[in-house]
Amino acid sequence: MNLEEFYNITYQAQLERVESKFDSLPNPLVKSICGGLMSIEAITVFSILLPNGIIAALVGAALPVSFLLGIAYLYAEFFELPSAYRQLLDEYTSILQKDTEPDDKTASN
Repeated sequence: MNLEEFYNITYQAQLERVESKFDSLPNPLVKSICGGLMSIEAITVFSILLPNGIIAALVGAALPVSFLLGIAYLYAEFFELPSAYRQLLDEYTSILQKDTEPDDKTASN
């Protein structure tokens, strides 16, 4: 094994170790619960507003769901992602600092 192969294997292992927690998909149970609750909310609003007309009921049922999805998107984009990026930077910085610290054997020579 030459030095380049060793570097690539080590780099890939570090990458998988640090970023593996961000590589998973959301839990299907959580997604189904969220979809079910939003559906219940939309059906409830639709049934309450149906006596006012079908258009009013459709618009009224779509608004809360679209607001919830918009808020979830904005929260993920502006709060969760920057936090995850900061956490990744901290982990990579600590790994790089460990790699660049001199060993006791080489420091004494």
